[in-house]
Amino acid sequence: IGLDAAYVHDSNFYGTSSNEESADSIEPGGNIAIEHEGDRLRYQGLYKGSYQAYRKDDQDEADAWEHRLRLGGSYDIDPLTTVRLKNNFRDVRNQQFLRDDITNGDTGLEPNDDRYQRNDLELLLHRDLTSTWELETTANQQFVHYDNNVDRSDSDSVGVGARVLHRYAPQHRLGGGLAWVQQNFDGDDYRLD
Repeated sequence: IGLDAAYVHDSNFYGTSSNEESADSIEPGGNIAIEHEGDRLRYQGLYKGSYQAYRKDDQDEADAWEHRLRLGGSYDIDPLTTVRLKNNFRDVRNQQFLRDDITNGDTGLEPNDDRYQRNDLELLLHRDLTSTWELETTANQQFVHYDNNVDRSDSDSVGVGARVLHRYAPQHRLGGGLAWVQQNFDGDDYRLD
Protein backbone atom coordinates (compact mmCIF):
# COMPACT_ATOMS: atom_id res chain seq x y z
CA ILE A 1 0.00 0.00 0.00
CA GLY A 2 1.38 3.40 -0.89
CA LEU A 3 0.41 7.05 -1.05
CA ASP A 4 2.03 9.73 -3.15
CA ALA A 5 1.51 13.18 -4.59
CA ALA A 6 3.08 15.04 -7.48
CA TYR A 7 3.13 18.59 -8.79
CA VAL A 8 3.15 18.67 -12.60
CA HIS A 9 3.89 21.64 -14.87
CA ASP A 10 2.94 21.19 -18.54
CA SER A 11 4.41 23.98 -20.69
CA ASN A 12 2.06 23.24 -23.61
CA PHE A 13 -1.13 21.74 -22.17
CA TYR A 14 -3.08 21.76 -25.45
CA GLY A 15 -0.16 20.51 -27.56
CA THR A 16 -0.31 23.35 -30.08
CA SER A 17 2.50 24.59 -32.33
CA SER A 18 1.66 28.23 -31.51
CA ASN A 19 -0.10 30.09 -28.71
CA GLU A 20 1.17 27.62 -26.15
CA GLU A 21 -0.66 27.63 -22.84
CA SER A 22 0.84 26.10 -19.73
CA ALA A 23 -0.97 24.19 -17.00
CA ASP A 24 -0.10 23.27 -13.43
CA SER A 25 -1.69 20.38 -11.59
CA ILE A 26 -1.45 18.54 -8.31
CA GLU A 27 -1.90 14.77 -8.44
CA PRO A 28 -2.50 12.99 -5.13
CA GLY A 29 -2.89 9.24 -5.39
CA GLY A 30 -2.26 5.84 -3.99
CA ASN A 31 -1.70 2.23 -4.91
CA ILE A 32 -2.21 -1.23 -3.54
CA ALA A 33 -0.44 -4.41 -4.66
CA ILE A 34 -0.81 -8.12 -4.02
CA GLU A 35 1.60 -10.90 -4.95
CA HIS A 36 1.83 -14.65 -4.44
CA GLU A 37 4.68 -16.95 -5.43
CA GLY A 38 3.75 -20.62 -4.98
CA ASP A 39 5.26 -23.82 -6.32
CA ARG A 40 2.98 -23.95 -9.36
CA LEU A 41 0.74 -20.89 -9.03
CA ARG A 42 1.96 -17.30 -9.19
CA TYR A 43 -0.08 -14.12 -9.39
CA GLN A 44 0.24 -10.40 -8.88
CA GLY A 45 -2.04 -7.41 -9.00
CA LEU A 46 -1.49 -3.66 -8.85
CA TYR A 47 -4.05 -0.87 -8.65
CA LYS A 48 -3.01 2.79 -8.99
CA GLY A 49 -5.43 5.63 -8.59
CA SER A 50 -4.89 9.38 -8.64
CA TYR A 51 -6.76 12.64 -9.00
CA GLN A 52 -5.57 15.49 -11.22
CA ALA A 53 -6.55 18.95 -9.97
CA TYR A 54 -5.58 21.90 -12.21
CA ARG A 55 -4.85 25.36 -10.83
CA LYS A 56 -6.34 27.50 -13.61
CA ASP A 57 -10.09 28.06 -13.61
CA ASP A 58 -10.29 27.61 -17.37
CA GLN A 59 -8.85 24.09 -17.01
CA ASP A 60 -11.23 22.91 -14.28
CA GLU A 61 -12.97 20.66 -16.80
CA ALA A 62 -9.73 18.67 -16.98
CA ASP A 63 -9.88 17.70 -13.28
CA ALA A 64 -10.47 13.95 -13.08
CA TRP A 65 -9.79 10.61 -11.46
CA GLU A 66 -7.41 8.22 -13.21
CA HIS A 67 -7.20 4.46 -12.67
CA ARG A 68 -4.75 1.75 -13.68
CA LEU A 69 -5.19 -1.94 -12.89
CA ARG A 70 -2.67 -4.65 -13.78
CA LEU A 71 -3.34 -8.32 -13.08
CA GLY A 72 -1.28 -11.33 -14.00
CA GLY A 73 -0.89 -14.94 -13.11
CA SER A 74 0.65 -18.17 -14.24
CA TYR A 75 0.14 -21.84 -13.48
CA ASP A 76 2.55 -24.70 -14.23
CA ILE A 77 0.35 -27.46 -15.62
CA ASP A 78 3.36 -29.80 -15.60
CA PRO A 79 7.15 -29.26 -15.59
CA LEU A 80 7.13 -28.45 -19.33
CA THR A 81 3.86 -26.49 -19.72
CA THR A 82 2.81 -23.13 -18.26
CA VAL A 83 -0.34 -21.11 -18.84
CA ARG A 84 -0.23 -17.33 -18.24
CA LEU A 85 -3.03 -14.80 -18.03
CA LYS A 86 -2.41 -11.06 -18.08
CA ASN A 87 -4.80 -8.09 -18.00
CA ASN A 88 -4.01 -4.35 -18.10
CA PHE A 89 -6.75 -1.75 -17.73
CA ARG A 90 -6.29 2.02 -17.96
CA ASP A 91 -8.88 4.73 -17.44
CA VAL A 92 -6.96 7.96 -18.02
CA ARG A 93 -7.56 11.52 -19.12
CA ASN A 94 -5.83 14.01 -21.42
CA GLN A 95 -2.05 13.74 -21.80
CA GLN A 96 -0.77 12.65 -18.41
CA PHE A 97 1.24 9.45 -18.86
CA LEU A 98 3.24 7.03 -16.79
CA ARG A 99 6.47 5.61 -18.22
CA ASP A 100 4.63 2.26 -18.62
CA ASP A 101 2.05 3.94 -20.84
CA ILE A 102 4.80 5.26 -23.12
CA THR A 103 6.50 1.84 -23.22
CA ASN A 104 3.18 0.16 -24.08
CA GLY A 105 2.42 2.71 -26.82
CA ASP A 106 -0.58 4.18 -25.02
CA THR A 107 0.28 7.79 -25.76
CA GLY A 108 -2.19 8.37 -28.59
CA LEU A 109 -4.38 10.66 -26.54
CA GLU A 110 -5.79 13.97 -27.66
CA PRO A 111 -6.23 17.15 -25.57
CA ASN A 112 -9.91 17.28 -26.54
CA ASP A 113 -10.51 13.72 -25.36
CA ASP A 114 -12.67 13.66 -22.26
CA ARG A 115 -11.75 10.10 -21.17
CA TYR A 116 -9.75 7.23 -22.58
CA GLN A 117 -10.21 3.64 -21.47
CA ARG A 118 -8.17 0.70 -22.70
CA ASN A 119 -8.13 -2.94 -21.69
CA ASP A 120 -5.65 -5.57 -22.89
CA LEU A 121 -6.24 -9.25 -22.05
CA GLU A 122 -3.79 -11.98 -23.04
CA LEU A 123 -3.78 -15.74 -22.53
CA LEU A 124 -0.50 -17.52 -23.31
CA LEU A 125 0.35 -21.23 -23.33
CA HIS A 126 4.09 -22.02 -23.19
CA ARG A 127 5.46 -25.52 -23.80
CA ASP A 128 9.10 -26.67 -23.71
CA LEU A 129 9.37 -29.09 -26.65
CA THR A 130 13.00 -30.03 -25.93
CA SER A 131 15.78 -28.57 -23.82
CA THR A 132 16.32 -25.82 -26.44
CA TRP A 133 13.03 -25.57 -28.41
CA GLU A 134 9.83 -23.90 -27.15
CA LEU A 135 6.30 -23.39 -28.46
CA GLU A 136 4.06 -20.47 -27.46
CA THR A 137 0.44 -19.91 -28.43
CA THR A 138 -1.49 -16.76 -27.54
CA ALA A 139 -5.01 -15.43 -27.62
CA ASN A 140 -5.72 -11.78 -26.87
CA GLN A 141 -8.50 -9.24 -26.76
CA GLN A 142 -8.30 -5.45 -26.58
CA PHE A 143 -10.80 -2.62 -26.40
CA VAL A 144 -10.22 1.11 -26.60
CA HIS A 145 -12.99 3.52 -25.68
CA TYR A 146 -12.95 7.32 -26.01
CA ASP A 147 -15.56 9.55 -24.38
CA ASN A 148 -16.31 12.70 -26.38
CA ASN A 149 -13.40 12.54 -28.79
CA VAL A 150 -14.18 13.74 -32.30
CA ASP A 151 -10.83 12.59 -33.70
CA ARG A 152 -10.78 8.93 -32.67
CA SER A 153 -13.01 5.88 -32.94
CA ASP A 154 -13.61 3.25 -30.32
CA SER A 155 -12.10 -0.07 -31.32
CA ASP A 156 -11.95 -3.66 -30.28
CA SER A 157 -9.75 -6.47 -31.50
CA VAL A 158 -9.17 -10.17 -31.01
CA GLY A 159 -6.15 -12.13 -32.05
CA VAL A 160 -4.43 -15.50 -31.95
CA GLY A 161 -0.87 -16.48 -32.65
CA ALA A 162 1.79 -19.15 -32.34
CA ARG A 163 5.55 -19.15 -32.48
CA VAL A 164 8.43 -21.60 -32.19
CA LEU A 165 11.55 -20.42 -30.39
CA HIS A 166 15.09 -21.74 -30.14
CA ARG A 167 16.82 -20.97 -26.82
CA TYR A 168 20.52 -20.51 -27.63
CA ALA A 169 21.43 -18.95 -24.26
CA PRO A 170 19.59 -18.76 -20.91
CA GLN A 171 18.04 -15.34 -21.67
CA HIS A 172 18.21 -15.35 -25.49
CA ARG A 173 15.77 -16.86 -27.97
CA LEU A 174 15.37 -16.74 -31.73
CA GLY A 175 12.31 -17.95 -33.60
CA GLY A 176 9.39 -17.24 -35.84
CA GLY A 177 5.63 -17.33 -35.74
CA LEU A 178 2.30 -16.38 -37.22
CA ALA A 179 -0.48 -14.19 -35.85
CA TRP A 180 -3.97 -13.18 -36.90
CA VAL A 181 -5.75 -10.06 -35.58
CA GLN A 182 -9.28 -8.88 -36.31
CA GLN A 183 -9.77 -5.20 -35.44
CA ASN A 184 -13.05 -3.31 -35.60
CA PHE A 185 -13.62 0.44 -35.36
CA ASP A 186 -16.87 2.04 -34.23
CA GLY A 187 -18.20 5.01 -36.15
CA ASP A 188 -17.04 6.61 -39.38
CA ASP A 189 -14.28 8.84 -37.97
CA TYR A 190 -11.42 6.37 -38.30
CA ARG A 191 -8.24 8.44 -38.76
CA LEU A 192 -6.61 6.53 -41.60
CA ASP A 193 -9.57 6.74 -43.99
